[in-house]
Amino acid sequence: WRDGTDVGRRVAARHQGSVRCICFSPDGRRVYSAGDDSTVRAWNGRSGVELLVLQGPPAGVTRLVVSEDGAMLVGAGARGEPVCWDAASGLREEGADVLRQAAALLTPGAAASTA
Repeated sequence: WRDGTDVGRRVAARHQGSVRCICFSPDGRRVYSAGDDSTVRAWNGRSGVELLVLQGPPAGVTRLVVSEDGAMLVGAGARGEPVCWDAASGLREEGADVLRQAAALLTPGAAASTA
């Protein structure tokens, strides 16, 4: 993201409080940022334009992971609770299967798919 567009400052300015984590989609088209303000923001990976604002847990998001196929975005709240979103639409995903996939994605070294 060192392309002279000052994207890093734009990301920091859009969050209220500290930015805790940033991750990239597998294809590099999207960048996700999360922080103390309980939001996760999706950005265009090339232009830095903000695409989506997702609501996270009240205590903020401390970790973000994107599934290998780029379809699911998983965040871990400050208290460890997983939150899942459809990466394309930003809609929150829930259910036992989703939480199982989320736990696998948040576990270092674990492989998970959304199929």
